Amino acid sequence: MVCVKKLTTLAMLLCGSALLAGCGTRLTTDCDWTRTIYIDSDQTVEWLLAHDEQLLRSVIAHNEIRAGLCQ
Repeated sequence: MVCVKKLTTLAMLLCGSALLAGCGTRLTTDCDWTRTIYIDSDQTVEWLLAHDEQLLRSVIAHNEIRAGLCQ
């Protein structure tokens, strides 16, 4: 019975270690975890102006803020 408990404990420790192994990455700036959102054509801009102007404004704001932070 003691052997089963030790093996269970060991298995739990190994699983926990494996799950946490990827958490060691440190993000030091907003530039590490954000990307520029690209708009592929003027047609896309025109469509967004007509159908979802708020999304277009959000994309532009995101890109301008990122450009200011990541110079």
